Amino acid sequence: MPYINRLKNKCGGKSAFYIPKNAEPLIFPDEFSCPDSMVSEGQKARGLQLMYYPEVYTIKRDAKTNQIALKNISEQTQPLPTTLAGFKNLGFPKITLYGYMLCIDKDVLSTLSEEEKKFVKSAMAHFQKIKEKNPQLSAAHELKHEENQHFFYQLHKKYGLRLTNKDFLINRYLDEISATNREQLIEKTPQSLDEMKKITQQTQADWVSSPDKKHYYQDENSDFAAHLDQYKELVQGKKADSSHKMLKELAEHYFTYQVNGKEVCLASAVNLDFPMPEKLLRYAGIVNQTQLFQTVRSGERG
Repeated sequence: MPYINRLKNKCGGKSAFYIPKNAEPLIFPDEFSCPDSMVSEGQKARGLQLMYYPEVYTIKRDAKTNQIALKNISEQTQPLPTTLAGFKNLGFPKITLYGYMLCIDKDVLSTLSEEEKKFVKSAMAHFQKIKEKNPQLSAAHELKHEENQHFFYQLHKKYGLRLTNKDFLINRYLDEISATNREQLIEKTPQSLDEMKKITQQTQADWVSSPDKKHYYQDENSDFAAHLDQYKELVQGKKADSSHKMLKELAEHYFTYQVNGKEVCLASAVNLDFPMPEKLLRYAGIVNQTQLFQTVRSGERG
């Protein structure tokens, strides 16, 4: 597939959305762009596609319940949206950025109860919060996930080994933290290696302590547990990397970033000796919290 970047010219904004009949727009995103310079040459060669998907939600009165609700373009009741961007590998990598417009049915405006006005106000606040997010940071986050995933599979081909269950779970944490860290490095524009390391350390501390991240790892029903099950199927019959060299290489790659045109490795700022939930560890067949690593120590490139 050829490389496609539908985000490099201005997209988003009110003109990107189909406004339903009799609907009044309340909140819609600003125009933005993600230049080709955000994408590595390797990603371009892999046929990466960057797309924009606008979605309209309308506050309407449900014909059956007579209650106001958030409806999509197909008239289905929806929860408040939360997904800013997503990455899928479809034989080629595809990253989609989502834009959300909130509208209200004009016929509802004059019939709102005080309780319903609170619902409208709350919905507007939620969509406004999404609007204030920088789409370039969301794109950078997903681009890092794609880069990490490609390296992950290449490393398995290189060694012909598999990660231990625990190493795989640590790897999943590192993937998410490194993508979030890319956002932080762009947003905070650090001027020195020391600043970059401090940002990286803070990103990891914030990520593992955030209640919003618990769905990734909290127990046997979490995302990471499901990912482990999928991984076991993928590497069935392969010998485990008991030396943990694969995990170290993954950490070094995940935490390598392009800064001012130079590669900088911040893996030495990342602590691999962190606690994971007991439920997740038990599910993975790990009976105790004995950690196998201290801080990754690797030289900074730049």
